[in-house]
Amino acid sequence: MFVTVVVTAVLLWPGTGAVLEGLFRPSIPDAGGLGVTWTLALIGGVGGTLTVLCYGYWLREEGRDQPGDLRLCRVDLATGYAMTAIFGLAMVIIGSARASREAAPVCWSRCRRGWTRPSGPQAHGSF
Repeated sequence: MFVTVVVTAVLLWPGTGAVLEGLFRPSIPDAGGLGVTWTLALIGGVGGTLTVLCYGYWLREEGRDQPGDLRLCRVDLATGYAMTAIFGLAMVIIGSARASREAAPVCWSRCRRGWTRPSGPQAHGSF
């Protein structure tokens, strides 16, 4: 799922300027309508990846209780948080492309073409 979401976001890439603007000056489209609902759903979807909170239990199961295990734990946590951030950014890009009425047909047709090449005609039907 992670790879599919990231590849889809790359295929729908709106441009570096648009992504940076959205990161540093976020806004909720259609705030009076369903925009707030969709924004909260996105936050819940990305926040639902809180499996990192279970990490303490996994540490105990793996027997990582020595100071020498600390470096490996830091690498694990950094990887987990980085993948969560990339996944969240990709979901925002996909959502913004979907919400943009004038850009959506162009973006989704580009996505359809991009997925058809590596995945074959079966992927074409999924869009």
